[in-house]
Amino acid sequence: MQWIVKKKIKGQIFSKTEGHCAYCGEILNPFNEWTIDHKTPQKQGGNDELENLFPCCKSCNSAKKDRTIEEFREYIEGYYEMRIALFQSRLLAVPQVIRNIINQIDDMAFIDLENKVLNQIWELRRNLPKIEIKFFFEQKE
Repeated sequence: MQWIVKKKIKGQIFSKTEGHCAYCGEILNPFNEWTIDHKTPQKQGGNDELENLFPCCKSCNSAKKDRTIEEFREYIEGYYEMRIALFQSRLLAVPQVIRNIINQIDDMAFIDLENKVLNQIWELRRNLPKIEIKFFFEQKE
């Protein structure tokens, strides 16, 4: 941010979320380093008016970068989808290890076991709740 925020304005920004990060809800220390984020980034037409400024932790500000709220929400949703896919791929790797062992004994027994494991993974994946990202400041509205 190229401009200097006066203490009064900085206090108003901080109190907008009662001292919490506008995105993750983390409690911010008013005497420590916290950042001011443009809800609508300046690169996308956002201004320095009070209604466009929110307090946030360094982690959220760094992750949000110059994204809009919706772009940031999609970024986070994509991150969680990626983590779920990674978890799923790790689960799928377990049957391969088992397959190598069982291949020497009975291939048909493994196919049955593999199908059961894959069905269980599919059920877990299907029953996961839809990820709904709601930022801290939106919970107040």
